Amino acid sequence: MRTQFLLEAQCKKCKSDAAKKRYWSDPEKGRRRNSESYLRNHPKKPPQPKWHELEDPGMRQCTKCKQWWPETGEYFVPDKRRPLGLGSWCRECNKKQSSEYDAGHKKEKSERGKQYYRENSEDINRKQQEDRQENPEKHRAWGKKSYRKRMKEKPEEVRRERRRHEANRWDSNATVRISKSMSVAMNRSLKDGKGGRHWEDLVNYTQEELMKHLESLFEPGMTWDNHGDDSDNWLTPHKPHRWGS
Repeated sequence: MRTQFLLEAQCKKCKSDAAKKRYWSDPEKGRRRNSESYLRNHPKKPPQPKWHELEDPGMRQCTKCKQWWPETGEYFVPDKRRPLGLGSWCRECNKKQSSEYDAGHKKEKSERGKQYYRENSEDINRKQQEDRQENPEKHRAWGKKSYRKRMKEKPEEVRRERRRHEANRWDSNATVRISKSMSVAMNRSLKDGKGGRHWEDLVNYTQEELMKHLESLFEPGMTWDNHGDDSDNWLTPHKPHRWGS
């Protein structure tokens, strides 16, 4: 005689004890289904091939829009729980349903995204960096497209972010400070400006050579880290240098 147990399941939504269900559970059920006698009388069906393994895929009807589409992953959303590995809705219906849900649950979606990023920030940043190195042209085109779109929607905010980004680069990178300073100085000193040319193309030395020369003239206490601050380390006048000599 089989032994059955009376179990109570708590409501998953409200977590209250008043909405418990009562049902009978048979612990021997799973054991019986894996027994030799059960498998002999109920042979398992061979696994059905997935959609990408079919040589000649047929047509499939979407249960949402009732239209017929080729039975491939191009028209149907993948679903591992289904026999062919494809869902019952086509991609257009699934996309429309997702857009409607996202429009009514923006706050919840934003919170889930932030929580997922906090938990997996290292993996996300690593994958994004690898993808940028493998596909630089794609990310460059995407960045330009996103920048133009944001400039149309929020131009003032984009300009503030741009100024803040340039200020951070100026404060944290000595190479940027030297390059921009030389560019502005040469553009002002020439009558017609630089004409869109880089300042290195107008002189007979490079930025690296310029920085090495300036480092050779450093006084005690001068470093690139304190360059541009209000300390007295950079108030010592320098002797002019003749680059042709």
